[in-house]
Amino acid sequence: MWKIRNYFVLFFLLKVVVAIPKFNKVNDRYHNGTVCPPATLHHTACPILCVKDQQQCPTPCPENQLMCSDGSCQTVCTQTQDSANKCASCSSRPGLNLKQCQPTPLYVDIPNYMPENATMQLYETCSIALKTSVYLTWDDAQVENTMIWNVCNAPKGMTFPINVLL
Repeated sequence: MWKIRNYFVLFFLLKVVVAIPKFNKVNDRYHNGTVCPPATLHHTACPILCVKDQQQCPTPCPENQLMCSDGSCQTVCTQTQDSANKCASCSSRPGLNLKQCQPTPLYVDIPNYMPENATMQLYETCSIALKTSVYLTWDDAQVENTMIWNVCNAPKGMTFPINVLL
């Protein structure tokens, strides 16, 4: 009888006890108090690089090929490539039409990743991988400054997601 009661108490305690640190952050410090080094964020997708003139793209097409609006290199561009352009427009910047530089996403590893500085670290790491120095998005796009990351925010006065009440 005692054994059954002990197993019941043990089972009950296992369901109640939670092992979340109360006085320290997870992965913040080692057991001896030294600060853990920042981690590396692996295989992070870069935003697509958009340009007004594809001559600005850091990776040109081979000779005898054209860079289509979707960033692919072809001998002849078709309507399919033009319609696949992910940089065609942004609702926060109507009227500014850009073309993308690469047809597939670029993945990078972000060393010394700090979540509070994640966006800038992503832009910096992607810029280094493409051998450029781009830190701008659609919000920063100017007519003369047209090499940006394809990060499109909501138009002024709107926030996403938009909830519809029925």
